[in-house]
Amino acid sequence: MEDPSQKPQDDPAFDPAIDASDDLYGDPAEFPTTLPPLTEYEARRYRQFKRIASIVSLVLMIGMLLAITLTPANTWLRDQAEEFTLNPSLGAIVMFIDLYIALQILTFLPHVYNSLFLERRAGTSVQLFGSWVEDWVKSLALGLIFGVAGAAAVYGLIDAFPDTWWLIAGVGVTVFVVLLTNLAPVLLMPLFYRFEPLPEGPIKDRLLGLCDRVGVRTVRVSVWNLSEKSTRSNAAVVGWGNTRRVIVSDTMLDTYEPDEIEAVLAHELGHHVSGDIRNAILVQTPITFLSFLVIHLLIGWLDGPLDLTGRGDIAGMPALALILIGVSLIALPLINTYSRWREAAADRFALDTIDEPDSFIRAMEKLAKQNLADRSPHRLMEIAFHSHPPIDKRIARARVDANNTEHTDVVGP
Repeated sequence: MEDPSQKPQDDPAFDPAIDASDDLYGDPAEFPTTLPPLTEYEARRYRQFKRIASIVSLVLMIGMLLAITLTPANTWLRDQAEEFTLNPSLGAIVMFIDLYIALQILTFLPHVYNSLFLERRAGTSVQLFGSWVEDWVKSLALGLIFGVAGAAAVYGLIDAFPDTWWLIAGVGVTVFVVLLTNLAPVLLMPLFYRFEPLPEGPIKDRLLGLCDRVGVRTVRVSVWNLSEKSTRSNAAVVGWGNTRRVIVSDTMLDTYEPDEIEAVLAHELGHHVSGDIRNAILVQTPITFLSFLVIHLLIGWLDGPLDLTGRGDIAGMPALALILIGVSLIALPLINTYSRWREAAADRFALDTIDEPDSFIRAMEKLAKQNLADRSPHRLMEIAFHSHPPIDKRIARARVDANNTEHTDVVGP
């Protein structure tokens, strides 16, 4: 039963309906570096409103694409694009830009509510409105650049290779993903955050000790200056080949004990040793090919009902986007299931590598509180939407490992 005292009835510590505009301006130096943690009731409300905002954005996007697909709007947009050019690739660029602008306008309010206002009300963001707008513009620009290139390539391939375009597109996307994974740590991520090498000290010494313990060469580690925008903590393995590295947020380095940070680094080292970035690309590749094949088949079947002149008719672009969204939603549980398996493997690697399983448990507890994580989601929610095992499951497994370690210490040979 819920404790009524946990409900913020008299204290609006987290009320998404409150105007957050007063919190968006001012001097970041005046913000507190630590905030009172939300109660479980408040954290649950935060997660609920985040889900609602995301669902609203998705419904608006699908609704707009459906409305264009099922009405003369699709052929009208095509005719407008063809007034500029009859080239398939250039026409696709014009069509994509029209749809992209319309979608961004339609989903702007739920996006602001989700990524800015809710985060500020929950105390997980210290980013000012001007900084948020700057990041939003950068994201829009990147989305536009990648989207324009993708639309031009797909419709150019359909025009040149009408029967095999989907195979060529699958190869192209796979190569692009590899290149993007390699370049992201040095070109894309620095657009939004500052990174610097991990300084000499006890944390770096612990990392070197971990590398020696598992027999791998020293891993490059960068400090991720997350505190400039967020109160959350995080760490990850990013990059490919010569750019692969572990990034650790300064919020973690500043608020976690050295043995807790070592446990997190051991987890990330597990991803590094197992080549999980490479493996994730290998898992994603057949899904990419399957997505293009489904688009090829369905767009061909929908030619008549949608009054298209063929697969290369750019009036079918909204339908193509809907098919891609549908395939992505269907594939998401499979991808997340694989991701949870690899995360659990990295946890096991960490627990086998560090001396004290309790340090891993403490780190997980802090991450759950600091990041307002859903510690024990419904099983269906976990399967569909969670890329990591729930925190309570990760802690339970670590406690079993800790008990086994204690038993071995007492009765072992």
